[in-house]
Amino acid sequence: LCNHYDGMASVMGDSLESASPNDPSFWPTHPTVERLMVWKRINGFSDESWPDDEAWSVKGFDIEYCYGHNSDDVLPWPTHTYAPVMGPYTNAQIWELTDPTYSDATYIYDNFRWDHCEEAGFPKTLIPSDIVVDDRDSM
Repeated sequence: LCNHYDGMASVMGDSLESASPNDPSFWPTHPTVERLMVWKRINGFSDESWPDDEAWSVKGFDIEYCYGHNSDDVLPWPTHTYAPVMGPYTNAQIWELTDPTYSDATYIYDNFRWDHCEEAGFPKTLIPSDIVVDDRDSM
């Protein structure tokens, strides 16, 4: 989501496989990435392809099937999570139900500011550009 450079591969670790919720870093990381994904979808993210059977395995850099990663895999979420649409849900359904333009969305973010990123020198919009925008007072 965040990097699109060839040299920026993810680091192997405990959060790679399904035990990741047992890692304390999972809980602040997951909602942050989800928030970034919503922001990208609002701002023109257009590649919705879902490569099945291409999950990194816990065996290192092996690419193979890992249940829960394919678009049609049914996840063990509570059946009421995205009411009024009742589960069980596939990844593809969750992708559709979390679309920021979906009229029955169960929540929205109050802002998409990442002040710490801006302070580190990244563009305020997170989109590389020569345009300088300073509308902090309006947010």
